[in-house]
Amino acid sequence: THTVSCQANAIWPSVSCPAVDCMALAVPNSVTVAPNTDYPSFGVVTCNSGYTANGPSRNVSCLTTGKWESFTCAPVDCMALVVPNGISVVPNTKYPSFGVVTCNTGYTANGPSRNVSCLTTGKWESFTCAPVDCMALVVPNGISVVPNTKYPSFGVVTCNTGYTANGPSRNVSCLTTGKWESFTCA
Repeated sequence: THTVSCQANAIWPSVSCPAVDCMALAVPNSVTVAPNTDYPSFGVVTCNSGYTANGPSRNVSCLTTGKWESFTCAPVDCMALVVPNGISVVPNTKYPSFGVVTCNTGYTANGPSRNVSCLTTGKWESFTCAPVDCMALVVPNGISVVPNTKYPSFGVVTCNTGYTANGPSRNVSCLTTGKWESFTCA
């Protein structure tokens, strides 16, 4: 507030009120555009990929207090990491974090464990734990019937005539190691 008095020449003195300046618009994890920083101008905030704030962009106003209207860009949340036939350890579910997946015994995925990233889309990077494959069941002097070669399946072995192995027929399991249970026809 300024007090002005009419001058002796009957002219009011020049009075100016400087505009309120909000200074540069800065919002972490975003791109901002604010061509003018004086009240009552506005700026546009666009959150970076992997961050969100009630929509992809928003106008924010320069307030009379000399501050910009409050606005934040929060990381997207990938929520729980669920991998069938695996165990995941996830200290933080928000972008750009990662979880570690270890496949259960009898299941594999390019090694014993792997880091899985929370993506900018709010989804976890694709990861699967597939059953190990025991491949073909070959028993010398026997015939095997194997409907499925993947853990935890089994095959049936029948020894040829003149050969035995604890009975004429036996179920042989595909083990967690990717090998068939030991079986011989002697």
